Amino acid sequence: MNLDDDYDRVFEFFGGEPFLEFEKIVELHDFLSSKKWSKKWSTIITTNGTLVHGKIINWLLEHKKTVQVALSIDGTPYMHNTNRSNSYDLIDFDFFAKTYSIAKMTVSSKTLPYLSEGIIHIHKLGFKVVTANLAFGVDWSNDNNLSIFATELHKLADFYIDNPEISPSNIMDLNIKDIEFSKLLNVY
Repeated sequence: MNLDDDYDRVFEFFGGEPFLEFEKIVELHDFLSSKKWSKKWSTIITTNGTLVHGKIINWLLEHKKTVQVALSIDGTPYMHNTNRSNSYDLIDFDFFAKTYSIAKMTVSSKTLPYLSEGIIHIHKLGFKVVTANLAFGVDWSNDNNLSIFATELHKLADFYIDNPEISPSNIMDLNIKDIEFSKLLNVY
């Protein structure tokens, strides 16, 4: 915060579940708030949402100017529970959609066949921003995955064309340099 540069600071909490350390997040936020800094600062917390209830919701609402939250949700209840240990029903989707409206989705090989359905489901929950990424450690370039992926992207394109008021997921802009692009074009 004291460096002489022109950059504002963003503190990011992610990986595992940050709200397991809620008191430490509050402590850092209180420290940052107690000082007069020459630069602006904010925090971003990526959460699975399972612990965001009661006092955590109240704290987030009190600090909305300096705290942004992104919810990790992997699509429909089936998709999410496949990737995230049956936790779908523990999340207050209404709170996240109305307060922050940012969803982060991870696509696994098991949920790939439902990619478009999952993103559309998240939009219908009220999320305006839906980011989606392909899980690491999967051979996305194999013919079966490419075929499914191409079909799902076409379904999503049709959805966004039919719903121009909805901002497309970043998966539509995916940098697929690690996937054989020519194969993807020839599959569909």
